[in-house]
Amino acid sequence: MDPYLKGKKINLRRIRKSDAESIYQYCKDRAVSRYTFIPHPYRIEDAHTFIRFCHRKFHAQTNYILGMEHQETGKIIGTVSLDNVNYQHKNAELGYALAQKFWRQGIATEAVRLMLIFGFKELKLKRIYARVMNPNIASIKLLESCGFTHEGTMRRMLFHLNQWHDILWFGILKEEYKRINSRA
Repeated sequence: MDPYLKGKKINLRRIRKSDAESIYQYCKDRAVSRYTFIPHPYRIEDAHTFIRFCHRKFHAQTNYILGMEHQETGKIIGTVSLDNVNYQHKNAELGYALAQKFWRQGIATEAVRLMLIFGFKELKLKRIYARVMNPNIASIKLLESCGFTHEGTMRRMLFHLNQWHDILWFGILKEEYKRINSRA
């Protein structure tokens, strides 16, 4: 399976070695790492390591990390993933990051919706969940707009960039996804 998902503004595809420079360019922005697990400062070597990680996990079928390919430029402007895919319990964790230049344009929302299609239809998952570092309001709104429900909060769960963060857990079940999309 080599997923290629076509959207209106972006396409989702496997990350290639040649994407290292594009990944480096958006990941080095501190604003992108603020509420993600992307290290800061970010180096070009980190992009190469990330690409090798993506390839290993893809072949193991445990993580599906896809690049958000800008349709006009062909450059990778972000990633969206289904991580820790558990085939026995039919669930996975959603993750995403997007270059700051493309925030508030509906691109991350499109990527998440495409990944939900992939997860529920192709991987036959029953549940997809996501973690959000509080107070990442934009990410909370994105998940809620895609049908996710806030399921709980783990207080001071993560020490990131020299401060403690609560982690908010969100989830969506396949039947909720179907119900939401049948009305669209």
